[in-house]
Amino acid sequence: MCPHYTHRMRYDEFKKCLKVAGISVKELAEVLDMQPNSITNYRARGSVPRHLGVIASLLAVLATHGIDHSEVLTREE
Repeated sequence: MCPHYTHRMRYDEFKKCLKVAGISVKELAEVLDMQPNSITNYRARGSVPRHLGVIASLLAVLATHGIDHSEVLTREE
């Protein structure tokens, strides 16, 4: 289960939330118009920025309530 978001989310917690949500770092990076390495580099710091923690938590909550995030997060070109 994804932990509730508090202040700083550890990178391992972030990854758990993404797993619950059914989205990879690569997919999240694409939606956010980021490079995947920009996200995975936070592993060395041990935590992710607040906005990534909030997004991961919200995606996990959607998934646990049976709400498919894919329609909301479809990236338009």
